[in-house]
Amino acid sequence: MAYLFQFSAYKTIHILIYMFILFFAEDYCSHKEAGLYTHPGAQHCFVQCDQVGGAHSRSCSPGTVWKQLGPEPAMYNYCTQ
Repeated sequence: MAYLFQFSAYKTIHILIYMFILFFAEDYCSHKEAGLYTHPGAQHCFVQCDQVGGAHSRSCSPGTVWKQLGPEPAMYNYCTQ
């Protein structure tokens, strides 16, 4: 029965990062251009800022990390192995 409440480490980290963006970084994108940015708290995620200042935490595919190669905002996904 205890297995019902267990999450993988990847899922748990993603939930915590989502909560960070939702509760602590509401204005993360308020003064930024629309595009993709390095996540302030996790290598395997990035932040997508929309045109109205909304911040959306996105996960890289399993086994990849975000490696920003150029200036921010990025216009495409920089998740690499």
